[in-house]
Amino acid sequence: MDPSLLKELVERLQANLSEPGLKYLGANGVEDRGVIAAYRVGQTGKAVAEGFSGEQRAALLEAGLLTHRGGSNLVNPGIVFPTYAPDNGTDPVGLVKLNAGQNRHAYITRAAGLACTARIASATDVVVADAPLLLLRLAQTVDQTVVMAQTADILPPLVEWLSARKVTLASYRKERLCAMAEALGPLKDEVRPALIHPELARTPKGTLEALGIDPRSLNVEPAPSLPITPKLVADLVRYARERLADGEGRDLLHELGADDARFIEAYMIGYLPELYWKAVPKAYRATVKHRLVAHSLVLPALDAEDTPVDVMLARRPGGKRCKDGLKRRPEGLVAAKVVTTRPEIIVTDRFGYAARLFAKGARHAVLVRGADDAVFNAKRMRNAGVRHATVSLRRRDDAQRVARAFQDAGLAVAIVPIPKNLDDVKRAPVAPRASRPARVKLAPEASAMPVDPAHRKDSVLAAEAPARSAETRAAEVRRTGPDNVSAKDEQPLGEPNAIPRKPALTRHDKQTATATFVAGELTYRVDTALACGSSLEVRIQRGERVHVDTFNLAVEAQRRRFSLSAAKAAAAPLEVINEHLICILDTVRGIQEEAAHPLDAPKPRIEIPEPERRAALEWLRRPDLLDAVASDFDALGFVGEEKIKRLLYLACVSRKLRRPLSAIFASPSSTGKSHALQTCSVLMPPEDVVHVSRLSDRALYYMAADALRNKLLVIDEEEALSVEILRALRVLQSRGILSQTYTSTDPSSGRITAHDVKVHGPVSLLSSTTRRLDLQDTSRCFEIRLDESPEQTRRVLAAQRDLRADSGHFGPGGRRERIVRRHHALQRLLKPAAVSIPFAGRVRFPAARVLHRMEQGRFLDLVEASALLHQYQRSRTENGDGPGVVVADECDFRVAVELVSEYVAEAGQELSVWSRGLLERMTPEEPYTMAELQGLFPQWTRHRLRECLGELTRLEHVSAGPGGRGRRREYKALGGPAREAGTHVIRLLPEGRLANLAAVGE
Repeated sequence: MDPSLLKELVERLQANLSEPGLKYLGANGVEDRGVIAAYRVGQTGKAVAEGFSGEQRAALLEAGLLTHRGGSNLVNPGIVFPTYAPDNGTDPVGLVKLNAGQNRHAYITRAAGLACTARIASATDVVVADAPLLLLRLAQTVDQTVVMAQTADILPPLVEWLSARKVTLASYRKERLCAMAEALGPLKDEVRPALIHPELARTPKGTLEALGIDPRSLNVEPAPSLPITPKLVADLVRYARERLADGEGRDLLHELGADDARFIEAYMIGYLPELYWKAVPKAYRATVKHRLVAHSLVLPALDAEDTPVDVMLARRPGGKRCKDGLKRRPEGLVAAKVVTTRPEIIVTDRFGYAARLFAKGARHAVLVRGADDAVFNAKRMRNAGVRHATVSLRRRDDAQRVARAFQDAGLAVAIVPIPKNLDDVKRAPVAPRASRPARVKLAPEASAMPVDPAHRKDSVLAAEAPARSAETRAAEVRRTGPDNVSAKDEQPLGEPNAIPRKPALTRHDKQTATATFVAGELTYRVDTALACGSSLEVRIQRGERVHVDTFNLAVEAQRRRFSLSAAKAAAAPLEVINEHLICILDTVRGIQEEAAHPLDAPKPRIEIPEPERRAALEWLRRPDLLDAVASDFDALGFVGEEKIKRLLYLACVSRKLRRPLSAIFASPSSTGKSHALQTCSVLMPPEDVVHVSRLSDRALYYMAADALRNKLLVIDEEEALSVEILRALRVLQSRGILSQTYTSTDPSSGRITAHDVKVHGPVSLLSSTTRRLDLQDTSRCFEIRLDESPEQTRRVLAAQRDLRADSGHFGPGGRRERIVRRHHALQRLLKPAAVSIPFAGRVRFPAARVLHRMEQGRFLDLVEASALLHQYQRSRTENGDGPGVVVADECDFRVAVELVSEYVAEAGQELSVWSRGLLERMTPEEPYTMAELQGLFPQWTRHRLRECLGELTRLEHVSAGPGGRGRRREYKALGGPAREAGTHVIRLLPEGRLANLAAVGE
């Protein structure tokens, strides 16, 4: 790229740095604006990409900074750091972009140069950081010159320049420090590494002094002491287990010798990544971060009701003592299920020792968090059936104390030291027998305990026992049956080829009459049409292996033949497939029964597979959740219309609220209304969508009582609805219930009886129309107008071509299906809940017209919908009766303002948006014919033009001249503002101003 163009681009980015970008940097500890200006930090935005010449735009396109479809590295949100050659701090050579949403940073140009100040050439003492925020935080703290190397690959060409200077490497991660040191080659032994803690005040004192920072100058606030609730512990344990299931922490498990799937399941082990604290509510983050450590294994401690109340941590290196958890005093018992399996146990406080014992076949090792934990749980172990205990703790004093506590609880105890080298562990320590007592030599104050030093057969490790042959196992299977085989022969939990015995129904599509079942790696797709009976088409898939056939599932011989063929095709056990088919037949019969009697039959339960559940929870916890949803709309072909996509999705989510939102597309034909409706409805779970093309006058009144409760009602064309249906829909939206009373005559007695029929809501409505909505419709629904500009048309055409050319988009397992399944899962995870808006009293809303009363209600409903969508990121308050109330925060307010500010402004206008646009283009007192007006708006239809002229004439903004045969009617604008005066800004008052405002009457 031309250096002059890159320099101009840096100046534009720097000039575009606005208050939101500075606020983001301030929230991350960078408040010195002088430092921000010295490093020439910029911000992306639309203004940056505008005003370039054609040649310059071509160069930016070639460099990948702009794209033909609109989105680009210069427009999409982000903070940009220019990089320079160390001998020239004025001419930039590259750009590094920091994504504020995900806190990720990377080069958006070729990788070259350092992020530095203009005085870099004269620096003698240099600190090389590897992250933008670390760069700025150190620059405003240390006196040395701080630069940033985005990747270690850019350091080798700078070795000669750095060799003449005193160099310190700084990073949050040890592996990155090693990578930078290795990249410096001959200088790696001369540089000083500095491992920085994310909280600078918690960095080791020696590291701070090496950087020239006085530790006393850093104000360290003590962590707030908040009570640790069981819900917090349970959520933390669930999060850690999900991280481990996703593959994180496997290297730590292997290093500690704990990668046995059965050991992981028995101890319910999870993993805490580096940023685990982001999954914790904000009020508890400080408490948790001072008591837990990242990159460690988590073992929950359970109370008597198997509820997690505390955790234990295991860290590198292998065999290191387990750390205390969240509570200052021990609560709960680690591996409580292990205690109930054998009358004898091994008690140890070394994680590595317990893992190696388990690997050698000793399944009865119990981990404790020190002597206090063992003493606390002694009676509980006795009540769980434990009679013999072998104590193997690191410290002799602790072992004697625990032995006395166990003896007082009535257990036979022996003390066995832990081997110094855990790799030498070959057999488990032998548990004592009460029938053959012996004496254990303890400290003088310790009492004697019975022990039996003789070995028992069941304590010999599996490694020393001869392996059973395949013939022996086959004989045992024939003798005891497959369900009674010993645990040694079962397939380890968590292996990829483990197949559950019962498949789970994950999806039922009523429109295509198909059901999807998942059992491990096996996926079944089955017809559920009522006319098929039990003769169904079954498609079984395992990876790339597929087998399809149509047969009668109720006939054992046909079912057996299919199982035999499917077992060969899918490489799965024949008996397992046969059991799956029996379960599938029962479920399909229930679905068919529901179709035959929809009011009586129970609905099948939709279960979310665990991988999809974890992925959906990840999405629901994303800070850029709405932006990610908009990206999925783009992937499905609904491009552009950024605000509309977000508004539609929140309207669909609001079906779970007490006052749902509704939307109607009011645009002419061919603008993409049907595609927008289809895209929104397909992302919602099928069980929550009622999609109709036509309704008879009384159809809504004869639906089942809960047929529309918390549903999304999608109606293709509003013009197909009668006046009676429109009236019923308005009542349903306003009251949330339809009621009807009718009479009938009893044939036996001849008496006339009145009957009450009620159809319950609430319901969210999506529909489309080509006509202009009347006031009654617009007061209850958002009137959505799609973009009709040529630019949007080009985007739509390009998206259509791209989707048709993408071979991986459609079809089973394609990108479209993955997106739809992800949204179905996350929508099912959203729980209906009440929403509280604590800042509602500080909202100031326009009050110019009566319509603003309804607009404020819809605005607050949209705030609630945003909070409900982000319920996994929002706090909750207890209401005393049911689940907690979701508490909205100011982020939801900003989302609602961004999406509906235009609608609020239009509500304060007398004219429609199209009529205002026409009036603004007409010069006052200048005559226009219909053909001339059509030239002003070539994309408009003649019908719309006449409709706007009729409105302007009726409200006396335009005068219409005489017309007739042979004469062209002329129209003149009478002058006057196209917009009414007054403010239509929604704002949020600062806290603490309510009393003052009440006093002055604002």
